[in-house]
Amino acid sequence: MTIAAIASTAAAQTEAAQSGKKLANDFDTFLTLLTTQLQNQDPTDPMDSNEFTNQLVQFSGVEQQIQTNENLENLSRMMATNTAASAASFLGKEALIAGDTALHTGTGATWHYNLPKSAETVELKIMNESGSTIFATTGKTGIGDHTFDWSGINGVGEEIPAGNYTLSVEAQDAFGKPIGAEVFVQDKVISFDTSQAEPIFNVGANTATYDQILQLIAGE
Repeated sequence: MTIAAIASTAAAQTEAAQSGKKLANDFDTFLTLLTTQLQNQDPTDPMDSNEFTNQLVQFSGVEQQIQTNENLENLSRMMATNTAASAASFLGKEALIAGDTALHTGTGATWHYNLPKSAETVELKIMNESGSTIFATTGKTGIGDHTFDWSGINGVGEEIPAGNYTLSVEAQDAFGKPIGAEVFVQDKVISFDTSQAEPIFNVGANTATYDQILQLIAGE
């Protein structure tokens, strides 16, 4: 959770508390004025009953508004706490999301790809941030999901510097026609941001919301 997210949540709670305090002060002022009005009215010419009823209705409305604000403030705090606790449970786990770019920190990266039908050939290419292919190999050709683990080396077995790397899946059928493959990246959830209405997770080189995380894989 970022410092900005914590500050944003604290600011929102402070603003809500100040609003509630102002409304409570207005309520006290209203009650004081009504009581003073009743104490100082002319016995021979008392307050009109309709006007008095209207003021009591206003009195009740202000009281209910204060209670509603307090309940909403408590509910907001509970929801924020639950959201942060739920998001925190994702930290350290690996998440599967749609995407082709992974963060290599020295141990390589893992991708998944899905073939809508069997292919004759599948070529997997790892490209650096400049778009240059630094590693290539053949992939599994069967229909369905496949996992590809890259150990972080280039075509001649040399270790590659840390950075963002992209997987390209080029599949063809028996007639040489391309087969569209869906590509997914499996990476670690390293942080999250709750400054917005919905938490945003940093998954390796990517960001994702709750509904964009397809699967969680427990870390070691």
